[in-house]
Amino acid sequence: MPPSPLNAQSLRLSNMKIISSINPIIMLGILAAQICSTSAWSGNISTGTMVERNNSYRTKRMLQYKFQQCRQFHHHQPIRASLNSLERDHDNDDNAEDASVGVGDSVGVGTSVPRSLIELLMPNSKCNPTQMSPTSLAYIGDSVFELFVRSRYVWPSRRTTDLQKIVVGRVRAETQSTILQSLVTSFPLTSEEQTILSRGRNAGSSSKGKKRGPKRLYASNGNGEGAGPGAYQDSTALEALIGYMYLTDETRCSECLAFLANELDQMDDVEGVVR
Repeated sequence: MPPSPLNAQSLRLSNMKIISSINPIIMLGILAAQICSTSAWSGNISTGTMVERNNSYRTKRMLQYKFQQCRQFHHHQPIRASLNSLERDHDNDDNAEDASVGVGDSVGVGTSVPRSLIELLMPNSKCNPTQMSPTSLAYIGDSVFELFVRSRYVWPSRRTTDLQKIVVGRVRAETQSTILQSLVTSFPLTSEEQTILSRGRNAGSSSKGKKRGPKRLYASNGNGEGAGPGAYQDSTALEALIGYMYLTDETRCSECLAFLANELDQMDDVEGVVR
């Protein structure tokens, strides 16, 4: 029975080590002759490919070493051609192996290619938005709304101070309260979404004499009193609604943000904000 390719490869390498101690020129000839058989066998993607590739890599390294030794004898041209051929075979094997790994396939221990960006920005699969507190929903909704506003005004490029001023003006409680009034009257809400709004508004209310929200809402100004606790309640309700939509229905969340975009467009037109 003929030896297997791996055993034959090991036997050839052992014989070449003995011959190389006698005459390096003979070693070069044998190595060059083995390149073709090694490359041909390693061209198939199979279970033994990685082992054979390692053996082929050691053969290549030995050949490179002898190539440097024999430059002075002007025998290096055929060897250089064999090395180039072996390098091309290695590249083809790597490309074939990479092509066999598709989207969603394992690319390492404990890792996989994510299917979408939204998947990475979601809680774990055990999360149940209907059992989350309104403050937790508002916590997520605040991030979603802020990213939505920042992405909206980040271009055209402007000074950071100007950009921050615009963004802060759009995410503050007073502006969110105004937007919510339009949302409630012009955007059709389901019964579940209306419940979330009510829970969010209650979560933003003051309790035991403690005032919630920034102090400016309660400070007097030139036109009278500040916006008051109602603005903070509306802000919390809007953020809770956005957080709930984001976690439960991506399409519904997109529809809501599209409505909010139209409201912000009108504000931008009035204030002359370029977008």
